[in-house]
Amino acid sequence: MRRQLFGAVLLVSQGFIIGCADRHSAITVQRQPITNPALTTAAPPATRPVVPFIYAHWFDEVLPPVPPAEAARILREAGRFKPAGMSIWFVLVREDATDHKRQWFTAAEVYYTADVSTARLRVGRRARIYTSDVNFEPEIDRYVQVSPADHPFGRQLEVPEAKWLPIPEAERVPDEDLVSLVDAARAAQKMELATMGSRDEPVGRIHRDGDTYTVEFGWNVSIYSQFLQLEKSAGIFRVTGSGIGAL
Repeated sequence: MRRQLFGAVLLVSQGFIIGCADRHSAITVQRQPITNPALTTAAPPATRPVVPFIYAHWFDEVLPPVPPAEAARILREAGRFKPAGMSIWFVLVREDATDHKRQWFTAAEVYYTADVSTARLRVGRRARIYTSDVNFEPEIDRYVQVSPADHPFGRQLEVPEAKWLPIPEAERVPDEDLVSLVDAARAAQKMELATMGSRDEPVGRIHRDGDTYTVEFGWNVSIYSQFLQLEKSAGIFRVTGSGIGAL
């Protein structure tokens, strides 16, 4: 069973606290130099590329920084599969890299800069880097990121706020529907927050079954995740159901 992450958000970037958090959850950001020898031996430290590592905390647990040797391995593996012309955007870590009894084999998710970027939608690729304990090649899939309705993406690519992290590409959901679907789901979730005290969590996963679109919320989708079901009628997505539990 996957553990579910609840609550507000903490962002720490280079030692400065720029957000707030409760005792349940946090997201932190640290910046890790790329340690590819081809880059570091020829350049002084001040000019080395820097990759943000984002840590998704579980409950009261605070994840320690990924050790330098493991961070170098993750970036080295990600570099082997980096799409031509792209660069590493950020690295998302959900498990304690120093815990040899961790439940999952994924060491990190490495997000590359987007293949397609508009004011409201980014589509790109990510690499799931596995732990050194298993002999698995990195797994490449696609991500999507939808901007807040009132805050379109700008030209500068920054580390995303925790609530707007990219999510896995939604199967059988065309790009032209994705933005309006996410906007409708976020608006409905905001209304539930105001009336029912639901948890304020990001969109975590989207899937489609026939005419029904399911939007699940949470840092890590689990059996405790909130979800909304929506259908499209006359070009507008409307909520037809809601509940708790990954489908």
